[in-house]
Amino acid sequence: MRCILVLALAASLSACATSGAHLTPAAASGAITTAQATFDSARAFAAIFMPFLSDAQRARVDAIADVAAQALETARTATTAAARAQALADAKKATAEYQLATGN
Repeated sequence: MRCILVLALAASLSACATSGAHLTPAAASGAITTAQATFDSARAFAAIFMPFLSDAQRARVDAIADVAAQALETARTATTAAARAQALADAKKATAEYQLATGN
């Protein structure tokens, strides 16, 4: 189940259209910092209720967190403006999915 969820989430992330392909490094850095702060906030919120979830629910939330963390790392390490814009869009979408999964 976790593998299917990760594959489905990865497929939906790769289908995102990019906008703002001409993000400056400074603007991208600020947007990545904001997305990271949102992710960190959702992770802190999730830590409160994770012990009360079933193993399957925990695995689902962990899988979504892994995708979001990977998307944020990809956004941080992108070398071109287009790759940065795509990675940032993916990171924002993954972070929003994680927020939804954690109820934050």
